[in-house]
Amino acid sequence: HGHLNRVLNAEHANLRRSVAAAARQRRAVDRLDAAGELGSLGPVDRSVALARRDHPEATLAELATMLDLGRPRIQRSLARIEAAAMALGDDVG
Repeated sequence: HGHLNRVLNAEHANLRRSVAAAARQRRAVDRLDAAGELGSLGPVDRSVALARRDHPEATLAELATMLDLGRPRIQRSLARIEAAAMALGDDVG
């Protein structure tokens, strides 16, 4: 019983973190789009931003598969996207 509860609690916490990260990334993409800055991103970062906008529920692995990129590449792109949005002066987190 205790083991099952620990596993369920860990899964719930992971899901909560994933949902929060995806929402934060989506806000960053929306902020860059509203500021007309999506075009200033590199081509891979721009495609990752558009994929996140179009598939807000997708996991990093799913985005990687959609874009034929590695999961670490997706993660680095999303970090750059969030940094670019934060550089605009708005809190996206």
